[in-house]
Amino acid sequence: MRANTILFHSDIVRVRAVHCAAAAGGCAPTEWSETHSIVFAEAGVFVKHLSRHAAVVADSGHAVFFSANRPYRVSHPMPGGDDCLVLEPSSSALADALRIVDPVSAERPESPFRRAAIPLPPHLVVRRRLLHHRLVRGVAGALEVEEGALALLGASVRASAERAPAPQPAGREARRRAELAEAAQLIIASQAADRWTLRALARRIGCSPFHLARVFRDVVGLSIHQYQLRARLSAALDDVLDSERGLSAIAIDAGFAHHSHFSAAFRRTFGMTPSALRRDGTSRDVTRVRKILTATSVSPG
Repeated sequence: MRANTILFHSDIVRVRAVHCAAAAGGCAPTEWSETHSIVFAEAGVFVKHLSRHAAVVADSGHAVFFSANRPYRVSHPMPGGDDCLVLEPSSSALADALRIVDPVSAERPESPFRRAAIPLPPHLVVRRRLLHHRLVRGVAGALEVEEGALALLGASVRASAERAPAPQPAGREARRRAELAEAAQLIIASQAADRWTLRALARRIGCSPFHLARVFRDVVGLSIHQYQLRARLSAALDDVLDSERGLSAIAIDAGFAHHSHFSAAFRRTFGMTPSALRRDGTSRDVTRVRKILTATSVSPG
């Protein structure tokens, strides 16, 4: 079962919230996107299957690109389904963005995205989450939403163009490497707060620690430690923005030893403290928020 909610709609961009309550299991039937869009998983995990042997994992640290009229299938490896934020730019807005940040792709309007998915840089994770939060809470005006959505679109497309795929073996070896990386991603995404060791993770998957670390970095583009840290912090964003829980409790639940450890990691990764983000999430003074939503990067302080 899938529920669609239009959070914002103008002649420039449509923003939707999608909740999929599918049970864990195999692939759903083949479907097609009606528009070019970028999907950001807010909660839960899904896998987009491009073909029998090609798939990408969509978690809270990734952007997944959907070209109009291209077939795909979706599966949910874990119970709970997923919640996603979907950006659907108008054809003219997408064309403008591509001409500026990825002119090569601008020449392929029927297939404008270079990659099926990308790991999001940390500043895009917090930008996406803040935009969603302010939309749902009704504190974002039309100008803020349009600027933020287009900045997120442009930054995602630019990251896709700049991130060159690592050379991968072909055939069965490539599929095996992709399967190892996917298995590790799913374990960490579902148990990000656990204190994993490389040996324990490799034993669970069924390979050597050295092989897992090397393959994961090659396929995903991050070390396993970086991936887990981003998964923990991305999950904590929900509590920071959407609850009034104390930051110490949020830190412990996310797998950090204490509040100061959490706040330091949060600031290094997102360029602001948890308390500052919580304040910006509800503020009606949009000056600071617009700087976050439209910045080209966030420099850790």
